Amino acid sequence: MAEVTSDRAAARRVVLGGDVARRHRYVAYGGMPGLAYLGERFVPRLRAAIGDDIVDLVLRANPARVLQWDPPQGR
Repeated sequence: MAEVTSDRAAARRVVLGGDVARRHRYVAYGGMPGLAYLGERFVPRLRAAIGDDIVDLVLRANPARVLQWDPPQGR
């Protein structure tokens, strides 16, 4: 992924997702780091590989753009 997103034009099309739906994946149940893994391990590695500006694009700007909702006009 780092190689693909190092190109800013390609990075505009990347949004990260994850799934930790199983109970054993949560620290509270004695499991793995779950969602904390993203912030504690994955994001720092991604920043080191592709830089802060691309990481900001992928983790903040792209989801904001994809998830924005414009109410229908004329109703």
